[in-house]
Amino acid sequence: MKFRNLAACETSNNNEKNVTKSYKSVSDFYAGKSVFITGATGFLGKVIVEKLLYSCSEIDKIYLLIREKKNDNINSRIQHILDNTLFNRLVEEKPEALKKIIPIGGDLTSDNLGISTSDQELLKENVSIVIHSGATVKFTDPLHIAMDINFGGTQKMLELSKKMKKLEAFVYVSTAYSQSTKKVLEEIVYPAPAEVDETYKFMKDYSHIERETKRFLNGRPSTYTFSKALCENYIARNRCNVPTVIVRPSIVTPIKDGPIPGWLDNWGGITGVLDNMAKGWNRVTLGKGHYVPDMVPVDYVSNLIIVAAAKFDRSKIVPVYNSCSSSTNPISWEDTYALFIEEGKKRGYSM
Repeated sequence: MKFRNLAACETSNNNEKNVTKSYKSVSDFYAGKSVFITGATGFLGKVIVEKLLYSCSEIDKIYLLIREKKNDNINSRIQHILDNTLFNRLVEEKPEALKKIIPIGGDLTSDNLGISTSDQELLKENVSIVIHSGATVKFTDPLHIAMDINFGGTQKMLELSKKMKKLEAFVYVSTAYSQSTKKVLEEIVYPAPAEVDETYKFMKDYSHIERETKRFLNGRPSTYTFSKALCENYIARNRCNVPTVIVRPSIVTPIKDGPIPGWLDNWGGITGVLDNMAKGWNRVTLGKGHYVPDMVPVDYVSNLIIVAAAKFDRSKIVPVYNSCSSSTNPISWEDTYALFIEEGKKRGYSM
């Protein structure tokens, strides 16, 4: 598959005659600035962190919101991230860059994001760019859990961002499937699937009843897509003076180009489905072969997020960027299966 790649943190060339004095590279934009990222322990989050540290060498600090787990504090969780092979080139080529990572203890579901008063002040004084990618992506979560993490967490992140003195960009990572009821996904903010007050009232009275929840989702296939749609509209209506951009990736797949082609850190989603099919473990799939699963490599999504913070039009309208492939380079389920089966044969998978 071919994709239009946005090279994150490109280097400016002062020798090019056609480059105007006003041009500013992405790496120049991030120079001397600090970034606050949620969702850094996830698949996409790791790639964003690695790319920023490797390609934007003059970046000041990267603050990561990390939730403490039982027998696993925030420092050990950071170390687990850095021990991943994804960070090998940083460890080998730019080990000093790793010192720019600052863990911030917190939780999207807690009051004030569970961030201490001192850390809140640290963020308010120093952060210039917020990348909010933290979310629960489980399609089967009850509505109250999806709302608590995805919507409630986004509300709190937006309120904290409003208090940041140096803020230049708030990037909200949504999903192309937030608007799954649309046949054509435009790069606009759509009306909310329901009012926020109405949603919380429903949750209080009926969210424990699966049939009623399905009706309330208003055509959306999951509480995940519903909560993301609600977030998009809420941000657009309540951002005040926060410079905001929304990025909507479709099905995020392993790295295509670098630093490690084929890298991923989980076996869920479409990767598990395709691997099971290639091994002959899953011989039947419900659906139609000519339908197109919209897939995009994680490094392409990461690059777009990084570039979007630096280059989006800071106007009264919230820009929306769809990070998708099917409109320009579609591949059907049938062709996808054929490619994976062929690869499975090369690798000696038993069929």
